Amino acid sequence: MSIQEARQALMGEAVAPYHVLRYDLWYDLDPAGGYFGSHQSVTLSNDTVEPQLSVSFLLHADLCVDEVRLCAAQQGGMLPATVQVRPAVYRGRDYHLVTLTLHKPLPVHAVVELELSCHLAPQQITRGQPGGTDRLVVDTDACYAVNASLGHFPLLALGDAATLAAPYTLNLTYPEGWLSCVPGSLTSTNTDGARRQDTYDCPKPNLPAFSCAPYKRTVIERQGLSLELLHYRGQEHLRALMDRCFALIALYADRLGVNGLRNFQLATIGGLGEQHPWIECHGNALYLNDAGLGAVADDSRVLEEALARLAHELFHSWNLFHAPVDGPMSMWISEGLANWAAAWALEQVLGPEAGARCRLRYLQAGRAPPARRRWPQ
Repeated sequence: MSIQEARQALMGEAVAPYHVLRYDLWYDLDPAGGYFGSHQSVTLSNDTVEPQLSVSFLLHADLCVDEVRLCAAQQGGMLPATVQVRPAVYRGRDYHLVTLTLHKPLPVHAVVELELSCHLAPQQITRGQPGGTDRLVVDTDACYAVNASLGHFPLLALGDAATLAAPYTLNLTYPEGWLSCVPGSLTSTNTDGARRQDTYDCPKPNLPAFSCAPYKRTVIERQGLSLELLHYRGQEHLRALMDRCFALIALYADRLGVNGLRNFQLATIGGLGEQHPWIECHGNALYLNDAGLGAVADDSRVLEEALARLAHELFHSWNLFHAPVDGPMSMWISEGLANWAAAWALEQVLGPEAGARCRLRYLQAGRAPPARRRWPQ
């Protein structure tokens, strides 16, 4: 296979040769000690109609590969392969392109384990300066990796999220006194007095994400549902979102049916003073920044717009993680349904005028010139 053909399959611009069946991930974070390391095991299946001679994936450009290998999933033996790591750029982002060329072809429908150990270049670990929401951040004030395209796990088909999403177990070790937010259920937590290790299980297909920080925690538990807000010190104003956000969750559970998720987390990431509002759904974990939310406790319009973004993203917990839509129109359908649901939910929670204003914002965003278009989330 030529380099161009390999890159096309890798990027999802052609049929991706491998389907991810499962992730088992370990992240070890010690920002004060200048260390971030990870061990990852990814179960892959050759879903093509012909044997494959290589496995390629993208990895964050600042992650240094310590070891990478392929093993037979059932027998457990290592598959002989030649490893090559080289720079790559895709859609303006720098990566490592890691290629394992097999000495023998991998049969159709064969299942293998991709084993990867890596660490972050120490100079990339910061002190008191957490960066934007679209970065892999290891900082003494907060650590997080939410955007799948970062490459904090192997990207085998960057343009095909359905191929990347899979059930996973994620083990996160971080400083004592911090709290974590990871999609799925917290199955165990341990501490040695200095560091804490949390294990999360995410049984439904999802994209791995995590955050941890010295968060302040607020919880609401009612009607068999719970909502946990994790925010930075100085972001106490975000607690004004709690009751209304919980009302949105209860509304969707009542009208759309229980989607298997009972416990939701809402966690802040990013630096203080972000300019543009941002929120992203990963099933029962939602990550947001506090851009424009300083007056959320006092200004009803700020609260309304924040709830519209939350309602949109919360709907994805149902349509993307419970009843996903596949095909070339999947994005249009999923986002269109989420816009409709956000306006409808605001009608139920805040009244018909709030729903009408939400629809108007989406209409105005759609009519804006593409260069100036900023869709409400």
